[in-house]
Amino acid sequence: MALPQEPEDRRPCTIKDCDKHFCGDAEMARHIGEVHGEAKRCEYCSYTTKRSSRLRAHKEKKHDYKGDLLFSYKPVARVSS
Repeated sequence: MALPQEPEDRRPCTIKDCDKHFCGDAEMARHIGEVHGEAKRCEYCSYTTKRSSRLRAHKEKKHDYKGDLLFSYKPVARVSS
C-alpha cells in the first residue's frame, strides 16, 4: 500500500504557522515533539536534545546508564530438603 504523496492527501501540522504536512499521526507526533517541543536535558551533564530516544542513547553511551528498572531481579538461594 503506497503512502499518500500529494499535498492534498497529507494532513497539516497542528501547530500555528507551521507549513509541514504528514501522512500519519506518528510522523506528525514525532515532528511536533522534535521541532516544537521543549528540549530534554541529561541529568548527568549539559547535553540536551528534543528526542527522548537520543537522550537515552546518550546516557547509555556516556554515563553507563542502564535504564529505569521497575523491578530488580535477585536470585533466591534454593534450600535442599
